[in-house]
Amino acid sequence: MAYRPYTYEENMVRENSRKRKNRKQLCFTQEELDLIDRNMKSLGITNFSYYMRAIACYGKITSEEIRELEDVLE
Repeated sequence: MAYRPYTYEENMVRENSRKRKNRKQLCFTQEELDLIDRNMKSLGITNFSYYMRAIACYGKITSEEIRELEDVLE
């Protein structure tokens, strides 16, 4: 059995006290993760969730840029 640093009940307390309760699962290629890591380092950010929320909520990209990246992003 795998070691867990906290019990199920403790985990539920943590889950229920989260400010952000909605989870989304994302999958990345290694190249995409490398690019994300480089971008985070250039901004001095070490928290992946913080960076992804900032980019998703406040980053700007045009519809033209999305069309240009369509093959890469699918």
